[in-house]
This record gives sequence, C-alpha cells and structure tokens, in this order.
Amino acid sequence: MVRVLSLKKNRPEYLRRVRAQTLAWINGRPYHDPVTNECCPDFSCCKPSLFTKDAEQRQREGLEMLRREGADMPPNG
Repeated sequence: MVRVLSLKKNRPEYLRRVRAQTLAWINGRPYHDPVTNECCPDFSCCKPSLFTKDAEQRQREGLEMLRREGADMPPNG
C-alpha cells in the first residue's frame, strides 16, 4: 500500500485519485479511497446516513472542491 504522504508528493497521481473519488460521489457512488485512506466529501462512504441526497448540491460542492484542490481538469498526458 502506498503511504498517503508519498502519494501527495506525487501530486498528479493524487489529483487523479481525488478527481475519480469526487466524481463518483457526485454521481451517487461514494467510496473510501483505500490507497489515500480518505473519505468522500460528505463522509458518507463510512457513514451512509450522511449521504447528500440532493444531486445538484453534490455537484456544486464536488466541483468547487475539485477547483480548490486543482483537480478540476484531468492532468495532461
């Protein structure tokens, strides 16, 4: 298993993982990333009762989070 710190140093790979996890959450499929050990934005991967049921709200929040992380655009190459 890759340690989170070493993965965060490999920023392009980390951003790919953040983007994939966030897009899955936006589309109603939250999951806990087993490599980075990070929850989806609303923590519903670990506590389903927290799932944001409003799809528009998930999209707004998810896209804003991706912009803040710099993961809103797929990496080149």
